[in-house]
Order: sequence, then C-alpha cells, then structure tokens
Amino acid sequence: MGKMHHYRIYRLCRDTNTIDSLKKEETILRQPKGSYVTGIDMYTFINNVIQNCDKDYALLIHDDVILPLTIEKHIQECITSANNYMGEENWGIIGNAGIEVLTKKVLHYLTDPDIKIIPPYTKYPSIVESVDGNTMLLNIKNLRAKKIHLPKKLTGFHLYDLILCLEAAKNRLLCAVSSHLFVSHLSGGNRKAFIDSWNMDVFQEYFSKTFSNKIISSLNGDIVVSITNKEKTINVENEIKSNIMRVFGKKKYELHIITEKPSSMIENFKKNHTDNISVYIHNSQDIRKSLEKIVNDNSFIVLLDENDSLHTDSLEYLPYLMSTSDFIIGDTKMISEDDFSIEEASNIEDVYTGKRDKPLNIMIYKTSLLKDSISFSTAESSRIREFEIFFETIKKHSYTCYPILLGERHYKKSDYNIHSHVFTSILSEITNRNSMNKNFYDFYRNTTEKLMRVINDMNPGYQAYISIRKKRFWRLLSTIKNWLSLLKRKFFKSDS
Repeated sequence: MGKMHHYRIYRLCRDTNTIDSLKKEETILRQPKGSYVTGIDMYTFINNVIQNCDKDYALLIHDDVILPLTIEKHIQECITSANNYMGEENWGIIGNAGIEVLTKKVLHYLTDPDIKIIPPYTKYPSIVESVDGNTMLLNIKNLRAKKIHLPKKLTGFHLYDLILCLEAAKNRLLCAVSSHLFVSHLSGGNRKAFIDSWNMDVFQEYFSKTFSNKIISSLNGDIVVSITNKEKTINVENEIKSNIMRVFGKKKYELHIITEKPSSMIENFKKNHTDNISVYIHNSQDIRKSLEKIVNDNSFIVLLDENDSLHTDSLEYLPYLMSTSDFIIGDTKMISEDDFSIEEASNIEDVYTGKRDKPLNIMIYKTSLLKDSISFSTAESSRIREFEIFFETIKKHSYTCYPILLGERHYKKSDYNIHSHVFTSILSEITNRNSMNKNFYDFYRNTTEKLMRVINDMNPGYQAYISIRKKRFWRLLSTIKNWLSLLKRKFFKSDS
C-alpha cells in the first residue's frame, strides 16, 4: 500500500432537501463523508474551500454527480499518479474533462446526457488548459502557497472552473484530467447561460486586463474577448507552455535515429540537440541489427528514409512528448517531386481507408515498443515495413498525435498512388498479416455507415432523389394496377 493522501469532499447544493437526500445516500452506500453547503455562489464556495479546508486535497463535485462506489480508491490513485507524473509541487487542479494542451482536443472521462461513450484509461493525467467544474480535485497546499483564489468581483455559477485554471496557470501550476475521476453527471452544460456570462462586462474586464488573448478556449466553445486593453498582459498558451517546459524539460532521454544513409540534415539535428536529449545516429538498412545495439529499452527511436530530416525546433517539446506518450506522431512536411504540403498528425487515421496518397507521418517509438513490433515484420521494402510496424504497434499500444512539426519526408507520388504495385503490396501485407483489428474494423465500418446515412438524410439532393424514386414507384404501381384491371375485365368478359 502506498502513501495515503488526506482529502475532503465538498458539494454546493441547490437546497436543504438535496443535502438531506445526499447524506442519506452517503450512509446507505457507505461512501466517504462529505461537507455540504447551500445558499452561496460558486466563486464564494471555492474561495472558502481553498481558505478553510483542513486536508491536503479537496474534491469538489456538483450535487447531481453520481460517484462510483470505488471513489476512495480512485482519488488515492489519481493523486499518486499526478504526483509521480507532474511532481506534487507542480499541479493545482485535476478534473475529468478539459481542453488538452497543444492539441486543443476536448477530453471527457465521464458520462452525461451529451456524452455516451466509455473513455479510455489514463495511465498519467493529461495536461489541459482548463477543466470542467462538475468534478475538481484541488491541491490545497499548492493553491494556498501560491495565494490562488477567484477574483472577488466575480460571482455566479459559470466560468469559475475556467478562471480557476487560468489563475493556476498564471501562478506556475499545471491542470490536468484523469480517468480516475470518472463519474456520471446527470445534467449537461447550459451553453446559453455560459455565453451570457462571458459577455458580461465584469468577465470581459477580467479577461482583457489579465490576458492578451482575443480568443480563450473552453469546453463550451471559444470565448471572444471584445474589450481592448493596452496594459501589459499574459498569453494563456505561452504561460501553460512555459509551465510544461519547466516541469518536463528537466527530464533526460535518448533518441536514436535509424536511417538508410548518412545525411547532413540529420547530423545538423544531432549537433543542435539539447542537454536533455542525447541523439544517436545508426546508418543501416537493417532495423533489426540497429535495434540489437540499442540497450536502453526506455529510449526512443525514429525511423527515417533517405533525405528525410528532423527539425531542431521540435527538440524543446521532446521531453514533454516523451514523458506523455510511448508512441508519438507529429505533423510532417511532405515533399514530392513537384510540391510539398504539411500533413497533420491527426490525418494518420486515413490509413484505415486504404487510400492514403502520402507516406506515414514521422513517428517516434519507445524502443521497447519498436522491438516488439519489428519481430512481426519480414518485409524487405522499407515502405511496406513502415506500414506493417505501424499497424502492429497500434494493435497493442495507443498513439498520440501532436500538432508539432517534427520534420520532413521526401517521397515519390507514384509509390503511394492507389494504382501502384508498391501501395497494393502494402495493403495486401497489412491485410494478410492480420494487422487490422477486426473489432476496430467493425466499429469503424458501422460508424461510417451510420454517418453516411445521417449525411444523406441531411442532403437536399438525396431527399430529392428519394422523392423522385417514390414518385416513380407510385407511377409504376399505378401502371401495374391499371394492367391488372384491364386483364381482369378481359378475363371476366371472355368467361361470360
């Protein structure tokens, strides 16, 4: 058993009847005892908790949140994983939903009337710009030490969660979300009330005087800051990025580059490496032989073809990316014979269509993952092998896509044309090595077919087509009826 963390649970309730009901439920289900308050707004409530809580941590939950019966265990696991990953002194708030840093993806680890999908497990908390207020775990010691509180001019029941996270970021604390705080929330968000709130003068004044951003991301959509203020202010994204680099930039990693031929661009990348990233180059067409020489299974590997390169600008992000994911996919500059484009990391999903017209994005594998995946590959062609390794890896391990430009790849368009022999060979090997997970295929196909039906139903052209078909059908039916009527009359006439 690890270290026990001491916490208290708080709920701000709509009335005393709700408090009585929750206390009765608490006793029957033997859940941890909570502290219940009514008659104040969220800003006053949260400031009171930060100021007066007698424990190291506080779990704040809405009065319509259903906690799992195992919540005590999960709170302990949440705190332990956060302390191990970010450092106990470096985080302020953890929730179960938020806007992910860098990707701006919305992460949900709960169910509510609008969210009906089981989320994945988080080994480590995912660092976010802000969290949703339905469930928030506060690191009371850090919030007090940094003198963090919600501005006293602000009141009400909206934006408190976003603003608390922004205040934490200003004071060098990270915010995150974790599946350990999974709950059921019986109500969804009120977007209209949210919009009405951020348009109020008092909130516009707060945003404009505190931050330089004209747009601030939130779970309920972008907040537009319309008031212009020339005072010196803070950029939200830069502040959060600075906090991440301060926490994760100290960690040290090895990056091994396995490439077919020596390249001046790769050598330049090695020369510009930071103190935290040790870069090693292996010039070999045989990946297995290079892997045998790499002893450290916790190091990372990138596979490059001839003329591919890595950008030195990505070096500052690597300690954070490597701390967060064992399988990293980044944006890639794709250069063909006559043009170039930026292939976003998220576009990697189009490999499932079997119609990808570019090579795979640059990927960084943890060495242990690559050693496991390469054992399945026997292909001699580097292009076929690359796709094989990717599919074998994702069968067992999750990947993370980042909007970070990792480098550039050179390729021939003809090799990735759907009509080419090389690309057909790639698809054949993927299929016949059982690389595509059948369950995933079934989910993907069913979801795609349902989506197409929705799109078709919304398409006026499709509706017109259906209408025409219906008219043709009824015309045909009418014609058949007329024929039958004529035959019937002739039959009876001849019979008489």
